[in-house]
Amino acid sequence: MSGDIGPHHEARHTARLLYHNLAPQDTTTMIVHGIKLTPFQIGYLTAALFSSNDESDDSGGDPLDDNYTLDNIDPSSFAVMCAECDAFEGGQRHDVIRGEDRVSRL
Repeated sequence: MSGDIGPHHEARHTARLLYHNLAPQDTTTMIVHGIKLTPFQIGYLTAALFSSNDESDDSGGDPLDDNYTLDNIDPSSFAVMCAECDAFEGGQRHDVIRGEDRVSRL
């Protein structure tokens, strides 16, 4: 390879940096809409906000995290998103653990 780290590697690296820089340090006490969030859920939900726009103008509008927080997500949608995280993480546990090991060596 010519030094190109590839889009998947770059996305994982970016997500890791964002999680470590944006997620609260004490994730054991983060509760939103009555749900105690895991670090994986916090990363996913935070990414959903910063990667989506509000479509408030023709250019796509502002990133949702400019004006909204996790508390602003509809409670029923929030519960579904958390359940999807649990199902994904549970079904991919082996790969997630292996990935964390590889990422920690970057």
